[in-house]
Amino acid sequence: MLNISHTKNTLVGDEFVRGVSGGERKRVSIAEMMATRARVQCWDNSTRGLDASTALDFVKSLRIMTDVLGQTTFVTLYVPVLVRFPRIADEDIPSYQAGEGIYDLFDKVMVLNKGRQVFFGPPTEARAYFENLGYKPLPRQSTPDYLTGCTDPNERQFAPGRSSKDVPSNPEALEYAFRQSSFGRELEQSRESYKLYQETDRADQEAFREAVAKDKKKGVSKKSPYTLGFFGQVKAITVRQFQQKKQDTFFLTTSFTLSTVRIVLIFGFLSYSNALADFSNRHRRCLLQSTGNSCRRFHPFKVSL
Repeated sequence: MLNISHTKNTLVGDEFVRGVSGGERKRVSIAEMMATRARVQCWDNSTRGLDASTALDFVKSLRIMTDVLGQTTFVTLYVPVLVRFPRIADEDIPSYQAGEGIYDLFDKVMVLNKGRQVFFGPPTEARAYFENLGYKPLPRQSTPDYLTGCTDPNERQFAPGRSSKDVPSNPEALEYAFRQSSFGRELEQSRESYKLYQETDRADQEAFREAVAKDKKKGVSKKSPYTLGFFGQVKAITVRQFQQKKQDTFFLTTSFTLSTVRIVLIFGFLSYSNALADFSNRHRRCLLQSTGNSCRRFHPFKVSL
């Protein structure tokens, strides 16, 4: 799906080790995330650096995983589309926006304008909603591009006979218009009904608790929110760290050799210093002993009168 099967035995790489390319590294991170069993997944700009075909295959796999595994997926996607700007340059400039094929795969679409929710509903009805507000769609403009353009003062255009005076054109006005629309009222009703459902029906919560209890390993407390104990987590992290170190054999060999040489030099210097100090102390004791014997031998007798 991600077209990285040829990099199976290749290191990912870093600043010192040459590994896979930038796009392949991005796809490795995507595959690592998809391999988890997370019930809620958030993908932020995960297709940046991928071509349109790979991005579409990636979103299709998310659609399949969501349907089969029953998980919840939040995605913000950008797919490169070549756009020509004659006034700027005679070349194609990449504009990152989700394509129509990717847009149609989602159940809900949310449009934000400076942190304010200006639309949330079915993707098939989002375009008509903004057209009814008074925004004009441009020729050959995809739905995602049109929706984001409605929130951009430099890109949006009003329908004939409409202007910013009678069309909500700032974040506050767009948010108010959405709350007063049928989509906003439906969203509020569904949220209230879901809160009531969670308070009255405990079947799903009990099923979730039972599933977590069955998935817990031996020795894990029933009150613990984790499915793996402390020592099991330490073991998993230790094995993972050892595997990461083992992959970079050059760094491992170099660091081990330098550490050994450094330790040998330090202990050799200390041993040499101790040998010199021991020899000096022995020589000094010999001189003191010889001087003491001489003093006792030629000490004058006292004469009492």
